Amino acid sequence: MGGVIGVGLGGKLIINRVDSAGQYAFGPNGIDLGQGQQGVIGYAPDGGGGIYVSWAAVGGTKIQRINSNGDTVFSFPGINISPDSLPYGSEPYLIQDNEHGVWGIWADSRHNPEKAFYTQRMDSSGNKIFPDSALALHVTVGNTLFARPARPIISDLRGGFIFTWNEQQPGFGVRVFLKQISRDGNLGEIVTGIEPGQRGLPSPQKIELKSIYPNPFNNTTTIEFT
Repeated sequence: MGGVIGVGLGGKLIINRVDSAGQYAFGPNGIDLGQGQQGVIGYAPDGGGGIYVSWAAVGGTKIQRINSNGDTVFSFPGINISPDSLPYGSEPYLIQDNEHGVWGIWADSRHNPEKAFYTQRMDSSGNKIFPDSALALHVTVGNTLFARPARPIISDLRGGFIFTWNEQQPGFGVRVFLKQISRDGNLGEIVTGIEPGQRGLPSPQKIELKSIYPNPFNNTTTIEFT
């Protein structure tokens, strides 16, 4: 298919795709989501030629998916990725989950100088993977001077991501922190490609070193498994 998808920053949230021939695929005016743009816009590919877009809005952090044909997949203009209990969000970020869904990350700084970072995972149809509440990534302490997410947010290639932020407290310089969250929403959990119950090759039952290396008469070592 080729081309690129762009997010307009000229005071409006406008989406357009330029195809491989340099033509606007979504028309000359693009797709206007009808939202005034303020601050950071989050965006991530959907794995199918479309794009996810998120932005801070009154009532919560919004997200919309635009497919490769320029159609909005979720309710217009977007749906809340933040829960009703957290109706405020800023600095939205998005990253793919490797299953055509997306992770949304946002900040809540209503209790300044304290700031909290939250996340939610959403599938390609707009369903929240953790419907009961958002997951807290980090909550700063009261004397924190500032805390700010850092780009890029990196995938762990297993459906989760690594979140990095800058933070400064009195008496310290700016420090960088990171946390890894698995596809299941657990902090610091390493998810491998082997699921419970799966087995690969049988494990060795015995290891025996047949020769000694190095020595001047034998420059190789053979390890046999039985």
